[in-house]
This record gives sequence, structure tokens and C-alpha cells, in this order.
Amino acid sequence: MSNLINFENLYANLAESAYTHRANSFNKNKWKTANNRKYDYSESAWSPKPDPELTLGGTNLPNDGKVYLQRDPSLHTVRVTGKTPEENGGYKSNAYLIKAYQKGRLTDERAGLNAYFLTDTKTLNDKTQNAYLAVRGSDAIGAVNANDWILNDGAFAVGNAYIPQAKLAYTGIKQTLKDMQQKAPNAKLNVTGHSLGTMVSAQAMGKKATYYVNPLAIVSMCNHSKRFKKQF
Repeated sequence: MSNLINFENLYANLAESAYTHRANSFNKNKWKTANNRKYDYSESAWSPKPDPELTLGGTNLPNDGKVYLQRDPSLHTVRVTGKTPEENGGYKSNAYLIKAYQKGRLTDERAGLNAYFLTDTKTLNDKTQNAYLAVRGSDAIGAVNANDWILNDGAFAVGNAYIPQAKLAYTGIKQTLKDMQQKAPNAKLNVTGHSLGTMVSAQAMGKKATYYVNPLAIVSMCNHSKRFKKQF
């Protein structure tokens, strides 16, 4: 996915920013450490290297193009450990770290889910009118994103499955809406994403979703009404 020419569509802007190497990216490290981070889509921005591109600022955007990224308070590190084998076939009692990953309401790095919650006010409060959930799609092809392509994209395209990331997103959306009802009763939640992000959003939202399909996105074209063998 190449950068869009401009930031004229807020929903496309948010979907693009969900990726890691895009202009105004919701980089996961920034998201972990910074709360209420402002993004202004009325201003032009460069995508990072190795292939920087300038995306022009948008006009006539909601709230003048300003949104605030909210940190997930439930985000935490999950440590996966094992035990060291001994020569006699037993195991030592001391555990060693196999890997660690981030998990929270809208994030499960092991399952591949990465979603971002933003508002048109600095904090979620009774003045908030619009909140946004941007769901990242398949960021790249490689071992690190195998869950995206095999367990989610592939399962949807071939078997019309209710994909794992959508199940996690459904729970996260329910919890997010509960927070909104308590803190911002007048706000509306808008959900957006690209590619796999659209499938996760559509399945998690069910009949409440309006689904726009790009005919060039082959995976997202599949299984809206027919099984795989009848798709083409």
C-alpha cells in the first residue's frame, strides 16, 4: 500500500496511520508510552525512510483534522517462559524467557491484532463528539506477520471463517463502547481499516458495518456472499 496523495479523507487517513511505515503512523512504541498524542491531518507529513513520500494536508476535515491517540490502559507485556533441560532428562526449576509480547484491549501482538483508539478531544469526556477505532491491516509479508496472512487472511478467503483477530476486536470494541457510555455519552464510535483491517472491523461490528471494497484487494473481495470456488 503506497501513501495516499493527500489527507482529504479522515477515515482513509486513520486507516493508513495504523500501519508502521506511513506518514503520521501510530507507531506502537509511541502508543505505548504517550497518551493524548495529537495528530493533525490538515498538515502535510512525510512518511519515514527508506522510501519517504510527502502526503499533503487535507481540507474541510472533521475537527479541522485534529485527533488524539488514546493509550490503552490495559496494555501490558506477556512473558512466555520455559525451563532449561538437564543432562539427565529432567528440567531445572529456573525459567528462561522465550519471548515477550504486548497484549491489551485492542492489541494482541501474538495474534496480530493492532487497533488504535482516537478522539476529537484531548481526553474522552462529555465534550467528545467523535471517537475513532483504526484497525491495522497486514503490514508486510514475512514471518513476523504470518498470523495476518495465514490464520486470518487465508482463513477468511478460503473458508469464510470468523477470524481470530475479529473475535478479539469484538471484545475490545464492547469494552471501548462501555467506556464511551460512561465518559462520553454523546460521542459516536467510527471504525475504519484497510485490507485485513476492514475484515476485522466488519466481522467484529456485524450488521452495524458499512463495507467498501476495492476490487484490486483480492482477499477482501472474497466471501461476501459465496464460497471461494464461486468467487471468480
